[in-house]
Amino acid sequence: MLPAKIKAFNLFIEGRGYAGEVEEVVPPKLGRKLEEHRAGGMDTPIKIDLGGTPLETDFTMSGVIVEMLKKYGVCDASGVSLRLKGSAETDDTCQMMPIDISMRGRIEEADMGTWKAGDSNVQKFKLALTYYKLNINLQDVIEIDVPNMKFLIDGKDRFAARRVALGMV
Repeated sequence: MLPAKIKAFNLFIEGRGYAGEVEEVVPPKLGRKLEEHRAGGMDTPIKIDLGGTPLETDFTMSGVIVEMLKKYGVCDASGVSLRLKGSAETDDTCQMMPIDISMRGRIEEADMGTWKAGDSNVQKFKLALTYYKLNINLQDVIEIDVPNMKFLIDGKDRFAARRVALGMV
C-alpha cells in the first residue's frame, strides 16, 4: 500500500481561489505548551499541558496579490478568511482524499519580496490565526476556535465542561 500524497492544492482568500498563483503554503503547526512537574514521591517528572501554542500559517504567492495587501492592518483578529483545499492521492489504488483546512486570522507579515528585472517576483504572507478547522476525507478531525474557547478533536469538544465552569454557555 502506498501513502496518500498531496498532488494538487488551491488557496482561497476571502472565498476567491488562487490556483495558478499560490506557490507554497505552510499549514499551521499544532503544538501544546508543556511544563515539567515533579512533586514528592515522583521518580520521574511528567509534563503538564498548559494550553496550545500560537496558530500560524504562511504562504507564498506568485506576482502581486492586491487583495491580501488590502487586508494588512485589519482590526479584527479574525478578519482574514483563508481556506486551503488539497487533493491527496495514492499511486496504487488511485484513491483521492480531499483535505480542507479553514483558517481565520490577521496578517502578521506581508513581504513584497525582491524585485529584479527578468526574474519572477513573489509575495509572502504570515498570518496569526484565531481559528483552525481540519477536515480530511469529509470528516472533521480538529477544530480550534480560540476566541470562543472551542477545542474539538474527532467531534469531541474538550473545552465544553470548562466553558460551563466559567459560565460561558
